[in-house]
Amino acid sequence: MVEHSNKLLAMLLLVSLVVSIGGTMLSLNKISNLGITGRAGDNLSTGYSNFSIISSLSIRFINNAVDFGTGYVNGSFTSCVMGTNGSVPGTDGSGCVGFQTGSNLSIENDGNLIANVSLNFSENATGFIGGSTVAPELMYQVWQTEEPGSCSGGLKNGSIMTDVTAVPEQTPNGARVCDNLVVATTDQFEVGIWIRIPDDSAQTEHIVDIWALGCNDLSC
Repeated sequence: MVEHSNKLLAMLLLVSLVVSIGGTMLSLNKISNLGITGRAGDNLSTGYSNFSIISSLSIRFINNAVDFGTGYVNGSFTSCVMGTNGSVPGTDGSGCVGFQTGSNLSIENDGNLIANVSLNFSENATGFIGGSTVAPELMYQVWQTEEPGSCSGGLKNGSIMTDVTAVPEQTPNGARVCDNLVVATTDQFEVGIWIRIPDDSAQTEHIVDIWALGCNDLSC
């Protein structure tokens, strides 16, 4: 009786193992058909990174104001002459009382293209200063003292202290003052302003607007 029981138990164990192994194989086969495995797939997907560089023609004023302050013309003189950075290109500097000389305008190439630069003024000397005891004067000078060689094509219209240029009537493109303002660490130049104020100039605030125009050809 015991022998038959042992045989029966052995047969039942064998059947259980067969059923278990069969079920496992069936499950693995179904998982394989679903494409889910523990290994990398045969199909690859590629990602990427990119950027584009555009050309930019851009100039800007670093110092955009010349403030001569408030004052008057000494009664012993017919005019007051003064210029930025303490420069007085004339003999009437002592005719100025209370004014300050201010700093040069400063223009920088902050793009990535070489630029030709022109200046334009909203008024000439008559409109900006006025007066008639002596002729009023509004002039500019171009400097490269801070960054020599920045205008690699040369300075125009008033390149040194003794070579100043009178501001003309307003024109569409103004007057070119710098050829080939470079794109580098030396990428800026200065514009000095000096004026003559007759002693009968109007007792009011006087303002002139100054524009800098950049182009990468000879159109400005």
